Amino acid sequence: MRILAATTGEQVDFNQEPTLGLRDINEHTGMLEELALRTFNHTDAPKVADFGCGPGQSSLNIVRPVLDAWSNENPKKQLSACFADLPGNDWGSLRATVLGKDGLIHEDRGPQVEMLAGNFYNQMLCSGSVALATAFNATHWLRHQVFMPSPKALWFSELPSRQYQALRQVAKDDFALFVSKRMEELMPGGCLVVSTMGAAQDTSARNGIIPSKNAVIAMSTEVMHDMVSDGLLQQHHVENFLFPIWFLTEEDARDAILQNEVLAEACEIDHLAVTSRSREESDPKAYLLDQPELYARHKVEADRAVLENTLEAQLFNRCAASARDAHRLSDEFFSRLEDAIRQDVLAGPYRRHVDRKRILTMVLRKRKSGLS
Repeated sequence: MRILAATTGEQVDFNQEPTLGLRDINEHTGMLEELALRTFNHTDAPKVADFGCGPGQSSLNIVRPVLDAWSNENPKKQLSACFADLPGNDWGSLRATVLGKDGLIHEDRGPQVEMLAGNFYNQMLCSGSVALATAFNATHWLRHQVFMPSPKALWFSELPSRQYQALRQVAKDDFALFVSKRMEELMPGGCLVVSTMGAAQDTSARNGIIPSKNAVIAMSTEVMHDMVSDGLLQQHHVENFLFPIWFLTEEDARDAILQNEVLAEACEIDHLAVTSRSREESDPKAYLLDQPELYARHKVEADRAVLENTLEAQLFNRCAASARDAHRLSDEFFSRLEDAIRQDVLAGPYRRHVDRKRILTMVLRKRKSGLS
């Protein structure tokens, strides 16, 4: 997928950007192969389904080892792969990636391929039709946009305790809903793998957690309130806006399953862990730190591709007289953000904000008597 970066006019190939989690996906290859073998004999027509597939390259790295493991076990079985995402996904890039020369189909041989547009908080596939379901770097998005009084906070981890606990329950309920829909689609004995941004529990930290963070997240609140001070954004809109994102702790993820009577009976937790990455592993742009302008530009381009639609639709449009004005506000926000990151990098060892990634991985196995 190539997107024209509005701040620079340069094309950025987000299918090749490591910020999309390719490294994290590749680290789970062994797990995916093992789960493929565990689920293979539960059906004559194994299907792997990846939810939140994006433009394709990351998703291809998820489903390929599963399909290869199944094919090696019995090349005569009919295999299938489903790629599911929201209607606004770049389906053209997905099709080119999955069905292209380096994709899944070779000389008229390969699995059946489905591409499915919809919301993964709904059931998207037939009941009992999936052997292995996956969701990488997707389930940290909440089901709905969040509006609540939150002065000086744009991110869940910045909230005062009362609002934090209220939104925490929303996040756990959303995660439980996502899992329940996948359990309906899984065949008995099938597995769901979720890997996404997580948070570590720490009673000494604000709200008892240390979430995944990067410079863009940390600085966006400062930049947004500077724009309020400069009269570019209305304070009441900014103070009621939150990014619809939540990073689960192990406790959050476990409670979402075990405190839900239906899910506690429908599935078992085979694996649950939050792992921390080093600073070097957390920031795929770290090799550019000796070039602050280039580093800041690449950081902002990558995150703009993910965050801009939400910002324009849910905040900037509310502060602007027209869609064109809203886009100008977006340009201004990301330009200021780039400058703030550049200035922080120039501080060298005295930087205020550095990336620190924490990954939550959960494997759930559907019981034979589970949802169907």
